[in-house]
Amino acid sequence: MKYVIFLTIIIISYNVSHAYINETYDCKMKNFIGIDKDGMPKKWREQRFSFKWKDDFTIQFGKGGYFDNLTSERIGWFSAHKDSFNIHHDIYIMNYANKSLWFSHVNPESGIINIHADCKKRK
Repeated sequence: MKYVIFLTIIIISYNVSHAYINETYDCKMKNFIGIDKDGMPKKWREQRFSFKWKDDFTIQFGKGGYFDNLTSERIGWFSAHKDSFNIHHDIYIMNYANKSLWFSHVNPESGIINIHADCKKRK
């Protein structure tokens, strides 16, 4: 009987810890600012976008906007925890936690971009 209870707890824990897989999130940018390659500040209009957890190591963004169909896979470092993730790519860092997405992109040819967005899980 102990083994049945233990196995049940393990199965429930596994399902809860991976509940974010195949979930879609809708986001609205709150800030979109940067510095171009000439050192001039730039601010772009805020946009709406969505992303979907494909698996533990892949985030797929929707069509349109700044992230247009970007697929962020495990490159560098990816850490996914219940309803949050951190991705460290060669030229960008992305963090999602507490319903906020933070994105920083550095490219000597185009400059620096910083994005902050509020996100909600799609029902």
